[in-house]
Amino acid sequence: AVLTTDPWLVLIVDDDEKLRELHAAIFREAGFDVATAIDGEDGWKNVSGGAIPPDVVLTGIRMPKMTGFDLFQKIRSDSKFKTIPVAMYSHQGMEEHKKIAESLGVNRFIVRAQTSPGEVVQIIKEMLGSRKPFKVAFDRGRFDGVDLINFMDHARKTHFADTPTKPLIFLVEPLSAEGTYRVRLEEESM
Repeated sequence: AVLTTDPWLVLIVDDDEKLRELHAAIFREAGFDVATAIDGEDGWKNVSGGAIPPDVVLTGIRMPKMTGFDLFQKIRSDSKFKTIPVAMYSHQGMEEHKKIAESLGVNRFIVRAQTSPGEVVQIIKEMLGSRKPFKVAFDRGRFDGVDLINFMDHARKTHFADTPTKPLIFLVEPLSAEGTYRVRLEEESM
């Protein structure tokens, strides 16, 4: 059996090009897929218009067109995206920004001057936890795959043996409770 999980997709929103690219490079090094946006409006287009929404958003606050606060509120007010975790960072570490972020319910507030880019990656990883499902693919031709299919078909009245050419996926999905998973078998559509 082969265990795979897709990389996390982080959206980095900042009008400061150097900072945006620095964070993007560090997240890529850490194994993330990275999307970037130059302001809140561009960030919202990225969240709402992309084929796959980001797993997490890291945004600055003061930006032209749309602030990080406005972007956060747009994400939270849309039922399709409201569960996306959002981390906000402040260049100045202004106390008023922190208070606004906390009152809005931003997941994490990061003060740039006190946090290295590597620490930002760690904070984002902690925020994501183990929320992403992972898949275990079985080789139908090997004994473990054949055995599992025969066991499932016999015990649960499934019919996986009827379609021997489709890859069989053992999907492990995290539930809301920390450390609790739901497991199910499915055939991957070709």
